[in-house]
Amino acid sequence: MIYNLAPEVNTISGDDALPLGDNFATGYHGVLNANIKTRGTVVIIGDGEVDQSAIMAARLFVPSTIILVGRHDSRLKLAKTIGATHAANSKNTDPVECIKSLTNGRNSITVPLVM
Repeated sequence: MIYNLAPEVNTISGDDALPLGDNFATGYHGVLNANIKTRGTVVIIGDGEVDQSAIMAARLFVPSTIILVGRHDSRLKLAKTIGATHAANSKNTDPVECIKSLTNGRNSITVPLVM
């Protein structure tokens, strides 16, 4: 049983909660290794659970821009609610051109996360 100050969390089994910690830890590790600078630009490729976690972790480093490139509209919409400033669907948009237009040609840090 997992105990937390929030009573509803106590209803989650350890097996169900494990992916939550694992996904965030993996996303955080990728972001940490990217050496994100304050007010910099971060590009996250992929829109899965680890990538969504990377958005939340990237916010800890206070970048001015977080761009998520993915393929699922519902996940791209979620990304914008948790901290992505921009989201691009690579099925509909050339991600390289999109990133260039959003950054005005400035350098960005890409966080590649592989599951």
